[in-house]
Amino acid sequence: MSHGSEAHNELSRALAAAMSSGGQYGPAHLGLSDKDMRRYNLTSAVLAAASGRIANSFEGECSSDIGKRLGMVPNQHSFFMPVEIQYRDMTVAGSSGSNNLVGSRPMSFIDTVRNKSVVTRLGATHLENLTDNATIPKVSTDSTVYWLSTETTQITESQPTIGQIALSAKHAGAYTEISRMLSKQAPAVESLLVATLAGSVGTAIDVAALAGSGSSGQPTGIINTAGVGSFSGTSLGWTGLTEGQSDVIGGSEVDPAQCGYATTAAVALSLMGRQRFTGTDSPVWQGTYGEGIVAGCRALASGNVPSSTMILGHWPSLIIATWGVLQVEVNPYANFQAGTLGIRAMLACDIGVRRAADFSVATSIT
Repeated sequence: MSHGSEAHNELSRALAAAMSSGGQYGPAHLGLSDKDMRRYNLTSAVLAAASGRIANSFEGECSSDIGKRLGMVPNQHSFFMPVEIQYRDMTVAGSSGSNNLVGSRPMSFIDTVRNKSVVTRLGATHLENLTDNATIPKVSTDSTVYWLSTETTQITESQPTIGQIALSAKHAGAYTEISRMLSKQAPAVESLLVATLAGSVGTAIDVAALAGSGSSGQPTGIINTAGVGSFSGTSLGWTGLTEGQSDVIGGSEVDPAQCGYATTAAVALSLMGRQRFTGTDSPVWQGTYGEGIVAGCRALASGNVPSSTMILGHWPSLIIATWGVLQVEVNPYANFQAGTLGIRAMLACDIGVRRAADFSVATSIT
């Protein structure tokens, strides 16, 4: 076996190990007990940070431990959230209507992020809680396979062309505001906070993954990745959609079941009214305009997709890398008169496409 193949296999094993770890390691993982997990309260942390007394709280102690590992000291109005808390299930609690703030299927911060992200719902690969820059292998050209004409025919050596995707932390911030009165009156507001912040983070991941510019601090998204295919969006119908599948699935070793379309609600609604074939009542997009089936592939509509755009992809080829320290900072004076608290969540992430040919994009759809 060649050195290049050995290197590729080793890097592939490292990638598989990182993916199977489930984000359980790194400086933000404190190994909290079940009791401490139940004790940790995001609302309490926010209010303590708002008053500048986060250091005197249990949540502040957790943040301080993470900060020591990172060599960073958060200010009195901010804190690091342990990764276990990001995975912790929110519980349905409260009475007199406060329990209505929690859905019937409680979800953790990470689960909520994933639920809000269309690229994740379509199957993007997540590398979570990284501590260093990551280099992911990609094979541009496979080794050549030869048929042996006789028992003594020798195989000609050939080398695969192996490239790399370099992932490094890029920082995104999400900001939201909550009423101080709400935080005091609603025992279950923690779940509302988690849903609000996680929704913002999920949106940021989507926007970057789909159309990040690669400049001004943004990751490079699918649309702006060199080598991604294209299909015509003019009077988009069955022919154009199957042209996209020809780009992604035709001749490639990808699983069609892992392929899907991401587009806008406006495009989805338009395709719901277009016939697959003249004289039939079968629409191109079958299902609701939020989620349907197009030419046998799953299709999702999202406001995070650029206007008049549709992306077909083999979504496991999209890498979403996150560095496991979520920092939350509180502004107690966002609206002093109304007692409104401003909350900013900072996330370190990056986006990578392992194989550009696994995606095809239609723009200016009519």
